[in-house]
Amino acid sequence: MYGETLDKHCVGSSHETSDAEEEHFLTVQSKQASRLRSLENAIHTFSYSPSELLYCGYTFFERPGTTVVVSNRAEGTRCNINPVLPRMVNVDRIRWYPMSTSVGELGHCYALQMEGIHVASIEVTSEKIVVVHQTYSPIALEAGLVDASTRLVFYRDHGDRLKALLDGLVPDEKNIYLPVNEILLGNAFYRIPLTTYDDSHPLAVDARRVWVETREFFSSMQRSVVTGIAARNSDEFGRCGVTLDELNDTGIHVLIRGVRGVP
Repeated sequence: MYGETLDKHCVGSSHETSDAEEEHFLTVQSKQASRLRSLENAIHTFSYSPSELLYCGYTFFERPGTTVVVSNRAEGTRCNINPVLPRMVNVDRIRWYPMSTSVGELGHCYALQMEGIHVASIEVTSEKIVVVHQTYSPIALEAGLVDASTRLVFYRDHGDRLKALLDGLVPDEKNIYLPVNEILLGNAFYRIPLTTYDDSHPLAVDARRVWVETREFFSSMQRSVVTGIAARNSDEFGRCGVTLDELNDTGIHVLIRGVRGVP
């Protein structure tokens, strides 16, 4: 499972621009008399401030297949073709529920809420962790209404495989790292106390321990994800001649410094 999704999304062929997209960008650049090269597959972390990234519950990444404007300057407009966009999930309450899978395996469900509205859930069993955003449904995914990253499955060796892949990756035109199979935690997951649905339930005694272990699981791969994002953007900025004054500092390394459990 991990290798299959990794080949398709995290590391693989960079997107081939369609004829319609090429025509659109040629038109935009002609109108603006742009002398700025467009980024491709850059991770759009520079759209947010470090504090926004830090204080959300978690961030996942999606590829909408569109184009976004990066900057407007005297030289013209710089775009990001096929960007990877961070989607921050703000959380102010985390509540535990017991759960049972379709095959009868017992587990732990951590429901994430914001102002009383369910925004996501983290489902934990002995074999895997599943992170499901509230917009996900199989029908919506099949219809192309939501991104595949709205439901992410993490097997227990995900972090080790990711690190090994990034350690051996030599970026080129066909092989790049995109974090669409990972999430990044903000400090909200450490700041918000866990509440339980029913303290008398047999699984409730393990709810807090499993929650701590789940946070550690994601924290353990935080450095790999952040480093991979920074390296990808650095390569694109260098290729396109992005200057330091053109974009805000991505500031994403604050997630390594700010989240406990990460050296």
